[in-house]
Amino acid sequence: MTYTFEVKSEQFGIESDIASISFSVEPFSMKQHLFRLLTLFGLFLAGYFVHVFYSKLKLGESLKKQVDEQTKELQERNQTLERVLKDIEEQNSILREVAWVQSHELRGPLSRMLGLIDVMKNYDQFKSIKKEKSELLNEISIAANELDEMIRKLNTEIEEVEKSDS
Repeated sequence: MTYTFEVKSEQFGIESDIASISFSVEPFSMKQHLFRLLTLFGLFLAGYFVHVFYSKLKLGESLKKQVDEQTKELQERNQTLERVLKDIEEQNSILREVAWVQSHELRGPLSRMLGLIDVMKNYDQFKSIKKEKSELLNEISIAANELDEMIRKLNTEIEEVEKSDS
């Protein structure tokens, strides 16, 4: 590299001509190569850090996408489970109602029928009832029809539950 050093002076208000000296300076070849090497190394490091930053950014985006997908899948599964739970609770309610019907309502006509049949078997012992056998048979028939109606109603309810399940 060539440098020029210029000087202009003034003495007692008189300016002198510009004096100049030119010189060139060559860096030591070792320092010139070291500077280039350090510059290349610095550029390499900058590129490496940009690459690492970009990779981490891409990884973060990928992980966020996976988390969002899994969150959506879990929400869908939760909704499905909530629907299934609601269906199960409805079925349990129906089963409780069926159990109550079986244990209470069906037992009434059945108990009447069994009692009336016992009276008819031992009719001579129950003369104080003051009913004819035909009247007792009619009451058994009425109780049997009530029982039949209740069983039909129960079967209809069970079929409705089975249809809603499929």
